Amino acid sequence: MSAELLDLTLSQHAETDRAYGVSDTGDRADIVWLPKSQVERGARKSAGIYEFTVPEWLALDKGLI
Repeated sequence: MSAELLDLTLSQHAETDRAYGVSDTGDRADIVWLPKSQVERGARKSAGIYEFTVPEWLALDKGLI
C-alpha cells in the first residue's frame, strides 16, 4: 500500500457523518464515497468544488485516478 497523498479537485454532491459523496466529472451519477477517516477536505474552489487530500491507494480504488 502506498502512503503517497494526492490533492484532487472534486465535486462534492453529498455528505454524511462518515463520508463525502464526490465525483471527478461533476455528474452526480458518478458519485463515489470517500470515508472522512481517510481523506481531508481542503479549500473550496467554487460552488460545490473542493480540494481533497486522498491516499493514492484510495483514489485508485475509487476510480478517481
